[in-house]
Amino acid sequence: MLLLLTSALAGDLVLYRRALDLVERHYLRPEQIELEEMLAAAGERLESDLEWLLVDTQGPTVVMRDGLGAWTTTVVMEEPGGLALAMAAIEDAVVGAGLPMGKVDARVSLLRGALSTLDRHSTVLHAEGLERFDERLNGTLSGIGATIGVRSHRLVVKALFDDGPAARGGLQVGDHVLKIGAVSTVGMDASDATRLIRGEAGTSVSLTVERAGTPPLEIHFERQELTIPNVKVSLAPGDIGVLTIDHFSEQTRGYLQLGLDELADKGVLNAGLILDVRENSGGSLIESGRAVDTFVETGVIVTTAGRENKPVTGLLPRVDARPGSYDLPLVVLMDHDTASGAEILAGALAELDRALLIGQGSFGKGTVQKVYPVGPDIKIKLTVAEYLVAGTGRVADVGLAPDVALSPVRFNRLGVWYPEPEREARQFSKETLHFWWADEDDGWREGEPPVERDVVLEVAAAVVGGAQGTGRDALLSSATRQQARIRAAEDQRLIDTFAAGGIDWRAPAEPTTVVPEVEVRLEPETHPEAGATVLLNATVVNNGPALYRTAVRLRSDNPAWDDVVLPIGFLASGATARGQSRVEIGIGSPTRTDTLELRLESATSSPASVGRQTLHTIGHALPSVAVNAALLPDSRVSLTVENRSDRTLPSLRARFSFPDTPNVVLTDFGTEPVTLGPRRTSAGSIGLTLSGDAATVPLEVLVEADEMPHLARWDFELARDGTSLRLEAPVIAVGHTSTVNGSSTRLNIKVSDDRRIDHVVVYAGTERVDRSRYEASSKYDADKVAWQPGAGRKVFFSLPVPVEAGTNRYVVVAEDDQGLRVSQDVYVLGTSTDAGG
Repeated sequence: MLLLLTSALAGDLVLYRRALDLVERHYLRPEQIELEEMLAAAGERLESDLEWLLVDTQGPTVVMRDGLGAWTTTVVMEEPGGLALAMAAIEDAVVGAGLPMGKVDARVSLLRGALSTLDRHSTVLHAEGLERFDERLNGTLSGIGATIGVRSHRLVVKALFDDGPAARGGLQVGDHVLKIGAVSTVGMDASDATRLIRGEAGTSVSLTVERAGTPPLEIHFERQELTIPNVKVSLAPGDIGVLTIDHFSEQTRGYLQLGLDELADKGVLNAGLILDVRENSGGSLIESGRAVDTFVETGVIVTTAGRENKPVTGLLPRVDARPGSYDLPLVVLMDHDTASGAEILAGALAELDRALLIGQGSFGKGTVQKVYPVGPDIKIKLTVAEYLVAGTGRVADVGLAPDVALSPVRFNRLGVWYPEPEREARQFSKETLHFWWADEDDGWREGEPPVERDVVLEVAAAVVGGAQGTGRDALLSSATRQQARIRAAEDQRLIDTFAAGGIDWRAPAEPTTVVPEVEVRLEPETHPEAGATVLLNATVVNNGPALYRTAVRLRSDNPAWDDVVLPIGFLASGATARGQSRVEIGIGSPTRTDTLELRLESATSSPASVGRQTLHTIGHALPSVAVNAALLPDSRVSLTVENRSDRTLPSLRARFSFPDTPNVVLTDFGTEPVTLGPRRTSAGSIGLTLSGDAATVPLEVLVEADEMPHLARWDFELARDGTSLRLEAPVIAVGHTSTVNGSSTRLNIKVSDDRRIDHVVVYAGTERVDRSRYEASSKYDADKVAWQPGAGRKVFFSLPVPVEAGTNRYVVVAEDDQGLRVSQDVYVLGTSTDAGG
């Protein structure tokens, strides 16, 4: 049927109109607002959240149907105000279809889809995501002032807020938390614990803790409103003070001042300061500007401008420095995750001649978001402005270039990896001083484990300590004076570390550029197979001039092969050498064939593509298990796990996740680990404490083994009368025919279950590597192509699917009548692929 937009709508039309009006009036780049794209993305997001829903969008027309085609509705977007009406009509139709919605809020799905077309920072805040955002921005929480983590399956106190209820009450770092109130912490994760410990200020909570050498101790606390400490004080080599800023909240300026006072009390502040904003993703723009003002006397710190460079209501158009600041040598540490407010701090201090930037190029956010309430429990975060550091420095999409760049060469048991030199260099300016350094981990060589080093911090301390003044020129002069020493020391460490692996990493005596003439062949030592570690060999025959610091780098749509580095080192003219690297293939990886591009890199030549090869990986599904459960009279749950596969499962254990209901408390973490052979069973039990008189007990069972943490994760209801329950997920088998003219194939899908199959969903799309940012990432653009209801214990159907050039991925998901799910991936390599992405 055609849904008439003039009819009465149950969909939240007011919500959509309010949200889209805000986009129309405030979004920074109005030229990027495409209503038909927003409509299509809204439908696609709802389709991805509701498995039974299939959506096709052509221009202003949206056709929705269930998998059987028994229900279908068409919505046509008309102007003016058509998008809000269309979204309300889609919500109205889907909610009114009488099909299960589960936990999906159609309003949130539709809005998230529509806003996703604007930029990656505009989004919807809802439920827990909204709470976390508010807490981070305000910098406050109501609790006892303790940070909880998990160590060896037990909750442990990791840190305490100064002068918080936990610290005053005698809680200690390292204490194991046994109970929160009357609730056992067995099976609890850190988020569960945090949720139970926090509460309204003035209310009470008790923790039962265990510490070395003492019996369990119950400590009572009164919750209070607390500020979240986000500045940490430490010392770098040479007693140079370091302030690490985690994020920027309304509390940052106060904590920054406390840190400065602490360093002054230690008598080290005048020597200089290092501000560490690595992995700082930002926060409050105003607070980051105020942090900058701590170190500058005059000048524009940051300006903001909305569309057409006009001011944005409620947003400061500029932050100016005020007199009164700390005049001392200053360095800022940053990396690729330094973003937003952290980029304002780093960029403004550099532009205003106050600090040197050391580390790696920053993220490049450069835009400002405002949060607008659009419903009682929904807010939208919308990009409304661009910021310029020091009034002129653009950050958006380009990031900040470091003055001193330090790039890691990582050594571990698998081999060697370092950033692609071309991509790394794009993060620098012409004046950047660049060093490579050896970041060695366990397994590269035998003997004592490597000494952990923070080379970025070491270099920063040396630069600050050698500065003969407080401005950038003095810091740059210090770095320039020391660059030969730093480069020589780090280069020698590199050469020595490579040598430990038998690789000659010598540098050419004089800078030179040659044209390489090589033949490269890639050969795995064993056939690539799921669950295995494959040793890759790259044999290079050098038919041209000598090459230095040579390596072969792989490019592929398969993340397992992409960006693998096979180091060769020095390669004399006429010589043949081999580079090696180990690649771990996931245990549940599917069968696939991939095209790999081989690229030659060396210190004496430009990177060059030197051939393509295909690699075929033999896949295996994760081992299948079944669980039989029953509640015993002593409130223990008996669990029998069956290994239904032909593979031995080492250290197999079944456990329950922390129960959502207060009527169920775990007393055991899980069953004892066992090694379970093929087609064998293992019996165990887990203790519970039950209250209430409900007929069933809601539980979630997890079955894990070494390197297989996700064999099963199933929700179920266990009868309190002792009735045994069997849990066994469906089994999927998928084959496919040869491609037809390289444009299509047919999937032959068989699904079976011990009870009844509820439904099967199939997705199809291409997998690509996105190299638009510093770190390459795999992107899967999928369309839902089928939803098939169950009709008993077996389902078989044949489905034609498109095959495009490149790596095609098809995902089959099956769910049975108990809600147990399983999925299987199928890969088909289309012709005319470009492995380079």
